[in-house]
Amino acid sequence: MDQTLFAGTGREIKKIAKSKPAEHGLPFSTWGPAKLADFLVAEGAFDDISHEGLRALLREEGV
Repeated sequence: MDQTLFAGTGREIKKIAKSKPAEHGLPFSTWGPAKLADFLVAEGAFDDISHEGLRALLREEGV
């Protein structure tokens, strides 16, 4: 995924969090903090992110 989508904004992360994992080719039906964090790291959104850091980001985005 293009890192510029994530530059300084949580909008794309919010969009992913509200999507279904199957839309991204993943074999599970819901996101959990660990699965979402792992996906975002794998896609290049972050080098690393804690589950709590992700929760805080999503809270700021109203998710």
